[in-house]
Amino acid sequence: MLRLRIEFGPAFDLMAAIQRRFSAPGELLSPAVPIVAGAIERNFDEEGRPIPWPPLIPATLRRKPAGLKSLQRTGRLRRSIATRVEGSAIVASTDAPYAAAHQFGIAGRIPRRPFLVLTPEDSEAVAQSIANTLDNTGHQSANTGHR
Repeated sequence: MLRLRIEFGPAFDLMAAIQRRFSAPGELLSPAVPIVAGAIERNFDEEGRPIPWPPLIPATLRRKPAGLKSLQRTGRLRRSIATRVEGSAIVASTDAPYAAAHQFGIAGRIPRRPFLVLTPEDSEAVAQSIANTLDNTGHQSANTGHR
């Protein structure tokens, strides 16, 4: 008699491991937190990504120490940004009272200079980090038994 037996145990083990990852989103998302933090740092370094921030007006340039970039007169805003996992999300926040004015702008007074932004490439890197975490479930390749 010829018989084929297909074992689904390894596949079920893999699904259980993936389910455990989704039930603990902090473990799944934590490796992506430095990616988000690094993207925000690059926004300051490059003075806006993917769209450059508007140039500073002459009055601001006169008050600002020479050589400093936009939104970096004291460095407080940049240093105030915290990036962390909250529930099933990665959150970047700041408690600087003037942060929203720079992020969203104030009509006729302050132009938008969004610093809490991810580029499509940043988002792809976050997605890849999550995929890598899911892929690293500790499973072994399913093997087919022949008997």
